Amino acid sequence: MQNRITYEILSFLGKIEKKKLIRKYYSKEPKYQPIFIIGVPRTGSTFLYQLLVENARVLYINNYMAKKFQIIFSASKKYNKKEISFLSNFGKTFKPHEPSEAGYFWNQWFSNEFHYSVKEDLNKRAKKEIYSTITALINYHNKPILFKNLAIGQRLQVIKEIFPQAIFINIKRDPLYVCQSILKARISLYSDKNYWFSIKPKEYDLIKDLDYKDQIPKQLFFLEKQIEEDLKLFDDQNSLTLEYENLVSNLDFEIKKIKSFLLLNKIDPQLSEKLNYQISSNSNSIKIDESDFKSFKEKLKTIKNE
Repeated sequence: MQNRITYEILSFLGKIEKKKLIRKYYSKEPKYQPIFIIGVPRTGSTFLYQLLVENARVLYINNYMAKKFQIIFSASKKYNKKEISFLSNFGKTFKPHEPSEAGYFWNQWFSNEFHYSVKEDLNKRAKKEIYSTITALINYHNKPILFKNLAIGQRLQVIKEIFPQAIFINIKRDPLYVCQSILKARISLYSDKNYWFSIKPKEYDLIKDLDYKDQIPKQLFFLEKQIEEDLKLFDDQNSLTLEYENLVSNLDFEIKKIKSFLLLNKIDPQLSEKLNYQISSNSNSIKIDESDFKSFKEKLKTIKNE
């Protein structure tokens, strides 16, 4: 979090950056389309992000760049170290060079309170700034840029307006264990099962006062529904759906799928199909009260049959 003086200084420098640097590199079409990892919370999206940053030829926003979001172009030139610890805490990484969700960067244009957005929510200037900044980063570094910010999954209508050929990797997980993991996050962070955690769907007002046993399955349902609907705005070849369970059980095969998908979209990630990384275990096991686990199972079945 920036103090007021730092914020004002960086904001001033950001205006200069946009006029002199970004303008130079966004005048042409982006050399590559931006890639977005999307999905609902607690599906392994951070692990996938770290894995691709570590092993693929991609640009990404690290924590150093994210903290200097007003001058992100200049920051990208000064800090380009890439070492990934594969440690995170509910999506947040720790070291300056590790990949960031870049919330401050995206919140320059989007609401931090309301995650669902349609194209009318942003004016032409905001859309141009997003386009010019991302395009300049891609063209200057001559690399495709990879983002992981789960709120983007609720903003695909806006992304379609800015980058009509954007590329998406949608990661999913058994919804029962997603519910479990969201509940664990609420307990760990807030010591309160009913305290809201993470992304809010369009239908947030309809479910905000529900008990957690009803609320969490519906949070998951509405978020996934929105992603599936809005991905239809893009060509089929622009999105790939992965399953967390397959990623951890057969990593090499899933990496091969990702590589083929990106090549289809004219991006060569220079990604080895056999990575030197071992996943310790699949975390899909009961880790909450059995009564809560059973309740989630029943609620999910009811939602599915509605």
